[in-house]
Amino acid sequence: MGDLTGADDDAEVKLRPLLSALESTPMTKSFKMVVLLAMIAEEAFPGSITIERLMERVRTIARRTAALRTEFGEALEDDRALKTLLEENPIDAWTGGRGTRGEQYFRYDGSRFSSAISLPPSLRESGAVLVRELAEWRLARYLRRAGATGAPRIVCKVSHTNGKPILFLPSRDRNPGIPEGWVEVTADGETYQAKFVKIAVNVMTRGASDTNVLPDLMHKWFGPNAGLPGTTFQVVFERSPDGYILSPLTEKHERRLTLWERYPRAEVPKYFGFEFAGFESQSGVVTRPGLILLFVTLDKTGMQEEHRYEDAFLSPTEFRWQSQNRTGRDSKMGRMIQNHRAESTHVHLFVRPTSKVSGKTQPFIYCGDLEFERWEEDKPITVWWKLESPVPTNLRDVLRVTLK
Repeated sequence: MGDLTGADDDAEVKLRPLLSALESTPMTKSFKMVVLLAMIAEEAFPGSITIERLMERVRTIARRTAALRTEFGEALEDDRALKTLLEENPIDAWTGGRGTRGEQYFRYDGSRFSSAISLPPSLRESGAVLVRELAEWRLARYLRRAGATGAPRIVCKVSHTNGKPILFLPSRDRNPGIPEGWVEVTADGETYQAKFVKIAVNVMTRGASDTNVLPDLMHKWFGPNAGLPGTTFQVVFERSPDGYILSPLTEKHERRLTLWERYPRAEVPKYFGFEFAGFESQSGVVTRPGLILLFVTLDKTGMQEEHRYEDAFLSPTEFRWQSQNRTGRDSKMGRMIQNHRAESTHVHLFVRPTSKVSGKTQPFIYCGDLEFERWEEDKPITVWWKLESPVPTNLRDVLRVTLK
């Protein structure tokens, strides 16, 4: 547009091919732009940066935004997983010329990520500013377009304050991406503004009015007792391209878990219309008529010897699971496993790499509906299950998938 002068203009001329590619490269994830911004933040563009420094800066950038924390997921807490994610996604794209018409503007030798374009010292600062502004613009557009501005699904308990219904949010630590402040929400086909505070949604308004209509909406859905002690009403915010849709949590939400999303154990039974009883909240196997839920923690460190079951992903589509020592093939549980398809029993798998990270209990990754393939041995039984969908590439290292 002719607005650049001096060093900025000279840097733009030298960087024009890269800037053009940066402006048009396709984005299906945020990773390419976050990596580039991390490199610039470390004052390593143009130039090179070790993979370790790059990882730490990526973590810093991603943790600032709920949407990015959700997209990077558990890789932010796992060095090996984050390195694999970066190498297999943004680094491979940048160094392989994917999305840049085959031009390789960056290089990677397994330890250092480097720009293939160099600038004289007098133009380095101007060049970095130009690239940073364009990368920030692309990232902001991507987040808006993808609707990645909040958790995909937020289940809230309807409670009350001073007798008026409010919506209590789940734990923000275990459910990254819950928004804060005013958020546009659709309910019953009408548009509202909902106020997300630290632990609750306490106000909803409509149009230009300041009147809190949340109590009216809850009474409409659940009657005059909505939110009162002894009631168990719940609502769900579900993200869509146009914002959140709010609705009562009813039977229609059963079996609507999102494949490969993370869920706290305590939230899982609500998707199937029941609540844990007794020690079920700590059990690896929970059953109901027509339903088996398997909860697996891959890292058995610290567990008693008899609880170190041989559970593992043998391939992206096959999971080996071992029953409790007392479970035999001819037991009720054994028959449920072998005949689950014939008896219309659904088996759902939930897996987490480890039970805790930095003292915080970790959620489980929903791995989908399983199909019995075969079994071996007895008391315990070792079962080979087939997954309905392969483990995604970005989760294979996190879930310790064996690649054949």
